[in-house]
Amino acid sequence: MLPVEIDRQEMLRREEIAGRPKHWVRLVTACNNRCLFCLDMDTPRNVYLSEEDIRAELRRGREELGAWKVILSGGEASVHPRFPEIIRYAREIGYGRVQTVTNGMMYHDRDFMERVLDAGLGEITFSLHGHTAALHDELVQTPGAYRRLMKGMIRALRDGRPIVNVDVVINKLNVAHIDKIVALCASLGVREFDLLHVIPQAEAFRQRGRLFYDVREHLPRLQRVFRLNRRGFHIWTNRFPVSYLEGLEDLIQDPHKMLDEVSGRRFQLRRYLDRGDPLDCRQPERCVHCFIQPFCNTVDRVIAAQRQGRWDVWWLGEVQRVELPGGELPFGCTMLGLSLPDVAALRRLSLPPGCGLYLRLGDAGGLTDADLPPGRVVLVAHSAEQLEAWLAGGRLDDRVELELHLNRQTAPWMLAHRPALAAAARRLRVRQLTHL
Repeated sequence: MLPVEIDRQEMLRREEIAGRPKHWVRLVTACNNRCLFCLDMDTPRNVYLSEEDIRAELRRGREELGAWKVILSGGEASVHPRFPEIIRYAREIGYGRVQTVTNGMMYHDRDFMERVLDAGLGEITFSLHGHTAALHDELVQTPGAYRRLMKGMIRALRDGRPIVNVDVVINKLNVAHIDKIVALCASLGVREFDLLHVIPQAEAFRQRGRLFYDVREHLPRLQRVFRLNRRGFHIWTNRFPVSYLEGLEDLIQDPHKMLDEVSGRRFQLRRYLDRGDPLDCRQPERCVHCFIQPFCNTVDRVIAAQRQGRWDVWWLGEVQRVELPGGELPFGCTMLGLSLPDVAALRRLSLPPGCGLYLRLGDAGGLTDADLPPGRVVLVAHSAEQLEAWLAGGRLDDRVELELHLNRQTAPWMLAHRPALAAAARRLRVRQLTHL
């Protein structure tokens, strides 16, 4: 085990890499494999986007999104007849790195490899799903695929110009061999792996009897591979439910990737939000196998609350007076949400009787139980001073709930005052703010 401080620095470095702006650009839906777990099998096949459209999307990534890296994808991006020219154009307009995710079929050819590397391809992610030709070729349904991929990967590693990494779609057929797949690649010099959990979409769902597995049965082997992240390897998990990563929380997929998942279903989600049309994939037999199920469940609850007019907090923010139309909180709310600079501003307000209070104060100064209404109260603690006053200081009644916003001020205080947190655990909740 590495020293804690080194682990933290490594985690910060990983977070910086994961958060670096990147842009995915699809070149084709065509592919020269027919993977049993393919997520694109239901999309129109053999579509080749025009070079003009691809260039426009590349420019959008730089100009609108500020992306530093672009990932050229498909289908299988390398089958696009203008693939080298597209790579070169991406470099010309300022992308710091051009990456592709590939089945490796084209890269066994020396001339093809030279053309794409000379054009500026800087990172190649080879999709390898078996440690033997029999297993890999079965999963991708293409005889000879393993031989061609391995030849291409070895060629790229020997060349030395591109970053070479490997992704693996873990499923019932290969999960018992995941350590052997990683060991094979490591013996060639690969040190970075993206381990993808099979999800119930498209062909993968149709093949669920062959592909879906109980993670708990294979957790010891999976965790051994995950822990290579502590031994000089770079391990990324993709779509793995967080419940299987206890003790390996630094491997939880970056939240930005969740946004990518939502963006990939944005048209379905828009129909759901606007018209109430259910998501195409929202089926019980699918959802139990899907890592995104908790997100969908939350959206369902929010939509149901919206339709029923049932909310907790009516947020007014910064106000100098409170006026309630009809004398009561609207939309079924039970709490009034206020953001005030200090306790003096709270004391100047005349709060309506019978409603709870969700309160964010600019400072901690002098708040006592007498300043708070008799109903439910939630205080937002966003500074170490507030935590010191409201938790360690013992000024407030146990009925007052605290919502702790995790940031650079509160996190060190929490680590240093664990007994105080433990004593108040039943009335605490921690919130990690996002800034997307």
